[in-house]
Amino acid sequence: MSVKWVIFDADWVVINSELFSTQYQRQYNVTNEEMLPFYLWIFKETIVWNADLKEILIPWLPKWKYNKSVEEFINLWFRAEHSIDEKIVGSIKKIQAKWIKCFLATNQEKYRTKYMREEMWFDNIFDSVYSSCEIWFKKPDSEFYIKVLEKIKNEYKIDKNEIIFFDDSEKNVLSANDVWLKSYHYTNFQDYEKVINKLL
Repeated sequence: MSVKWVIFDADWVVINSELFSTQYQRQYNVTNEEMLPFYLWIFKETIVWNADLKEILIPWLPKWKYNKSVEEFINLWFRAEHSIDEKIVGSIKKIQAKWIKCFLATNQEKYRTKYMREEMWFDNIFDSVYSSCEIWFKKPDSEFYIKVLEKIKNEYKIDKNEIIFFDDSEKNVLSANDVWLKSYHYTNFQDYEKVINKLL
């Protein structure tokens, strides 16, 4: 197989950090039970349906013992998870040096998408960034991958057999494979490197 395009997931592939909620619970003495309902149900509305994170956080911050502004909380959150894996970035640069395009495909809400593009320099690292909040579908929905492929096709003449995808979620990998997008489960950099070196 001749690979001409590589798609990466963001969290726990390109970004490797301890969950913000875990860090926050430790720092502010808040229990997981107090934060989990927000992340399990409420937050998910922001990654597809364009609910505004700043608005939906307002009633939760007092419960979490946070007495500063929503903007300050979001800044704390994003910076806590600002941990880019430089080994992956180095690999991406090597891939691009072979005239292979690299893309990011991620489940994100709009403010973190903007943060990734501007503060984490993902617009410079990747040839394009595709976020669920902008295409209105999320992984593992098959429509997510279909929309991403459509967007890539708008810019490049592609063959799906020439695209590979790395994601840390087995569920996402399986659903991508269901739409004939050759996908690999990312577990660690060493195993990823073995795969990518065989394919390129």
